[in-house]
This record gives sequence, structure tokens and C-alpha cells, in this order.
Amino acid sequence: MPPGSKLWKAAGLALVAMLMCSCVKKEDYERVMKEKAELQAQLDQRQLQIIQLQEQLVATQLQLTQIVELQTRLKDALSRLEDRQKEIDDLKARWEKYKGERRQGMLGREFPELRLDDGRLLKKAKITALQGDELSFIHDSGFMKVLLSKSNDDLRWQACFDPTEAAASERAKMLAQARELDQRLTEKQRADVPPRPSSTSRSQEARVLESVIRAQRQALNESYNRLRQQQPSALRGASWDSSRPEDSGLINVFAERRAIIGISQLDSLAVAIKANLRKLQDLRGP
Repeated sequence: MPPGSKLWKAAGLALVAMLMCSCVKKEDYERVMKEKAELQAQLDQRQLQIIQLQEQLVATQLQLTQIVELQTRLKDALSRLEDRQKEIDDLKARWEKYKGERRQGMLGREFPELRLDDGRLLKKAKITALQGDELSFIHDSGFMKVLLSKSNDDLRWQACFDPTEAAASERAKMLAQARELDQRLTEKQRADVPPRPSSTSRSQEARVLESVIRAQRQALNESYNRLRQQQPSALRGASWDSSRPEDSGLINVFAERRAIIGISQLDSLAVAIKANLRKLQDLRGP
């Protein structure tokens, strides 16, 4: 085999490799292989983390897409709700105008005989005024006022009388009076008065406060009944005490709290009642 041939070069390379392998210690080789295995494990772990992060990124992007879609739908719903509210306001305005025109047309109307729901018979009756839901008449025996709710079907139809609307108006009036009485009582208690008011004065204030509490309890019961009619399934099985509604489980027991639209109104009324009960207790003394 002549020197310089291909076979000679291959043999030389093999000899060099054998010499190099014989120069590496076994401990160093094992250490290098262990480090390699550890680095490979770290690399695999990093690759797994990258895959997980990519999956989280995809999930986050999907959530963001859903959020944007929900925001768009919410915006559209709010826009439609605003349009419906405008339509409702327009209908209410037209209804009030129509009702006003009909009621205006009742003024001066005369009746040879007019029988009311309670059986009274008015002769030569004439409508002189209609304020709110109260009719004023002159007749052959004098002058009188009658609520539309206690007049008769013909007059109620002519006046476009709505019992539910009248009840809501009456409740609003009672609540306004209760708030006014409560405010007057609070201002009176805060005023610079003698340290110990007379028993008569305290008794009068207590009676006023009791009247306020009764009105507030009535309003709270009516609000609850209205919500129960509107949301029967949500309020099924709810604990309610009509005599002391502010102590009802629906208001005070956390486990009975429901996802009910309008329950905050019940809470507000209950808080006001409890505050007035504390004032009443202070007035009555130990």
C-alpha cells in the first residue's frame, strides 16, 4: 500500500481517532454525557412551556375575540333599548295628550241623572273640574267631589282612567309624604331644642314616626308583591313577613338572596324602615 493513497489516509484517520479516545477519561466522558442529558431535559421542558404558552395565547386571543363580540352585541342592545325607550316616551306623550283632550272635553258635561258606584244618585249634575283623579260636580243639592275610582264605568272610560296607574300614583304620593315627614322629623331632632323635650312633644313625634313607618311598610310590601308578579320563578319560596317586611329573610338572610331585578329597591326601603324604628325606640326611651 503506497503512502499517500486513499486507503493509507483512512487508516491514518482511524488511528488518530483511536488515540484521541484513549486520551479521554471515563469520568470526564460520563460527566459530559450527564450534562448533555440535563441540558436536553431542560430543552424539552422549555419546549413544553413554549407549547403551553402558545396554547394560552390562542385561548386568550379567543377570549378577547369573544369579549369584543359581546361588547358589540351589548352596544347594539343598548342602542335598540334606547330606540325602544324613545318609542315608549313618544307613546306616553301621545297617550297623555289624548287623555288630556278627553278629560278636557268632559268639563261642562251635564247629566239629568248620574248614579255613582256607591249608589248615590245625582240629579242635574254638571262636571265643573277634573284635577288629577278627582271630579268636581254641581247638582241640584249642592257641590261635591268624587274620585274617578268611585264614580262609574262611563266616567272612568271617558277619562281614560287606569286603576294600576292611579295606584302607582297614590303609592308615589304616599312615599313622598313619608319622606317629607321623615325629613321634617330628622330636622326637628337636629334643631337646637331643650335637651329633654316634654312627654307630649315626644308622644306627638312618636305618632308621626309610626305613621311614616306604616307607610314605608306598605310601600315595601307593595314593591315586593309587584316584583313577585313580575318574577314569580325568581321569588318562589322566598321568606316574606308582611307585618314586619324589613325583617324578612329575602332581605336579611344571605342564603335567600336572589338575582332579582329591583331587589335594591326593597333593600333601600328596609334600611329606611329600620332607621326610623331606631328613632322611634329612642323617642320611647328605655
